[in-house]
Amino acid sequence: GVLAAGSLRRRGIPVVITPQGDDVIHDPGSQYDLLENPRIRQLMSTCLRAAHRVTATSPAMRAAIAGLGVPAASIVDIPNGVSVERFTGGPDRRAETRRAHGLPADVPVILSVGRNHAQKGYDLIPPAMAELMRRNADCVWVIVGMDSDLVLKGVPSDVAARIRCLPPLLEKDPRKSGYDHLPSDGLIDLYRACDIYALPSRNEPFGMVVAEALAAGLPVVGTTGMGAPDMVAEGAGGFIVEKNNPAALAAKLEVLLRDKSLCERMGRYNREKARPYDWHAVARQYVACFEAAVADAGQD
Repeated sequence: GVLAAGSLRRRGIPVVITPQGDDVIHDPGSQYDLLENPRIRQLMSTCLRAAHRVTATSPAMRAAIAGLGVPAASIVDIPNGVSVERFTGGPDRRAETRRAHGLPADVPVILSVGRNHAQKGYDLIPPAMAELMRRNADCVWVIVGMDSDLVLKGVPSDVAARIRCLPPLLEKDPRKSGYDHLPSDGLIDLYRACDIYALPSRNEPFGMVVAEALAAGLPVVGTTGMGAPDMVAEGAGGFIVEKNNPAALAAKLEVLLRDKSLCERMGRYNREKARPYDWHAVARQYVACFEAAVADAGQD
């Protein structure tokens, strides 16, 4: 792993490291803050500085990596990737998918995807839904992920009735169980069956689900907790609101819920915006990064 970086470099082996979030971001409010331990922080800094290149998936990640002492010249900006074609091709299974998950055919559906933990901000969804109900903005909110059902604990029954909690939608076909088939066909169908994507996160180092939502052609409402807020083009592809603010989240969701044509325009915009995140584009950036690391290793 990352701890081998120094040893590998001394042997003349090119080293490229790609951190993914909690391994480099210091967030005192997170229960996953590894860097709160000074020993771990020092080890991570030493190992990252030993690499020939360190990739940053977002501006927040670049800042965190630089904060650990990695020279700017060694940091390469490369986002995580998504298979855009899988979100845009194939038959339209919107009606079938909604029926399969017990979703109404004629009501706008908001989607959030990811395991339920504090940094995802899922506890903000019930109060945001309550605010939408107060505003008479008709909708259903679907949460997909591990422990999503815990979101409804203690929530009034009328609000809970508008929120659907689903377990992770894993691939059922064993022939499609590899990394090249993530996310599952079932989850892609659900993205395409929904109308709006909401990311209430307090801390999201990159936001893989946002890249997927862009590819699916959904308008996105995100928060200032996003590590890559540029993924959401304000007013063109969605909106960014202050994190930890369910009323602000509900207000922007209401704008989209009341304007179907705006959702459709933003969806078309986001399909184009997803192209730089396509795996083909991302792979080319990694090849260039590896080539630079090999060249540097030859000069050690």
